[in-house]
Amino acid sequence: MLSSFYIRNKPYILLLALSALMTLTLAAVPIFQNNFIKLINAIPYILWHNIFEISSIIISICIFCVSYYSFEQKQNLRYLFLGSMLFLMALIGFYHVMSYKGMPDFLVANDTANRATTFWIIARLIGGFGILVSIAMPKKSKLRLNKILFIIIPILISLVILNIVTYYPWLIPPMYIEVQGLTTTKIILEIVVICLYLFCIFFILNLYRNENDNFLITLSCALLIGVFSELSFTLYADVYGIYNFIGHFFKFIMYFIIFRVIFIKNVQQPYRDLSAAHAEIKNYANNLDKIVAQRTEEINLIHQKLLDDLEYARDIQLSMLPKTMPDMPGTVFEARYFPAERVSGDFYNIFKLNETKIGIYIGDVSGHGVPAAMLTVFLNQSIKPIKENDLGVKEILSPSVVLENIYTDFNQKDFNIQTLQ
Repeated sequence: MLSSFYIRNKPYILLLALSALMTLTLAAVPIFQNNFIKLINAIPYILWHNIFEISSIIISICIFCVSYYSFEQKQNLRYLFLGSMLFLMALIGFYHVMSYKGMPDFLVANDTANRATTFWIIARLIGGFGILVSIAMPKKSKLRLNKILFIIIPILISLVILNIVTYYPWLIPPMYIEVQGLTTTKIILEIVVICLYLFCIFFILNLYRNENDNFLITLSCALLIGVFSELSFTLYADVYGIYNFIGHFFKFIMYFIIFRVIFIKNVQQPYRDLSAAHAEIKNYANNLDKIVAQRTEEINLIHQKLLDDLEYARDIQLSMLPKTMPDMPGTVFEARYFPAERVSGDFYNIFKLNETKIGIYIGDVSGHGVPAAMLTVFLNQSIKPIKENDLGVKEILSPSVVLENIYTDFNQKDFNIQTLQ
């Protein structure tokens, strides 16, 4: 009973358990504050930051490449759009890394944390929007544009964002002010990103109810980690602080899980299906002799039954031939019947019409086998050389009248002439 309850509510149980784990992690962050300071003193924070960010950039580009180059086979516009959004995030993430406070000058001096923080929040907003649109997009959507645009458009948008953030920073409200820390605008936008992720999880759970795809559960867990990652970025006051570090760490885990989902779905799964098909073919080939022998035995049984039925039909047909010949003075009859097959279309009869007359007929139905043999049954039943008139006197019919009656009776039946021939 517990197992059935778990199966029915698996996504919700996993999400609740993951939420509890993430909450405990964030709550325990202050406990590790001193250890974190020692770690930063041993290994510069900016090195950790670059490792996490560059890893995320590489994963994003890999996801884009998988979705882009598998599109002809998969025809999945949902993954292509998501890959394009992640590619745009990777470009903006690169600008974020290069403009991070403490990095060498990138177009302008990196003397404040505001520019890198602005690139960060823009990338997060694009990611949340892109994931939400790709999930809400119908699975069978058709691409009416050249797919090269999914490369060109992200590059152009990223260059526009780079130009505005770098050379026209007053057009965008500040996200981080030195000494003061995060601005209200930055915190509000992070909450917007969190809401986008939560909407994505809601849509994914709806898709899971319809498609029952376990990959969707994994994707929803990754987005939930992303929610706590964004939550961490609303708590830090110092860009080199522990909450900023935890946020980047959660983001790395989120990207890695998404990569696993996309990679398995688009790269590993076809090979797994191919391997399963190969194993099935191999198993079928190993059992082919056995299957052939079994099918041959079944065919032989059917063939033998047909032969037995034909033998029975032959006996019935032979029983319709005369067993004895008429006995008349001065006349001797002798007949032998040799069908070309087990049943035949040939038939004959010799019988007395009266004390002085004998009737003889020999018939040959065009064709051989069962259809011709069945027609002989009809003809034997239809040949009636004697007819009783109105006075009750038996009258011998002429051969022409007998043939005419057979002709009329035959045309009244619904015989398939082509089958009989």
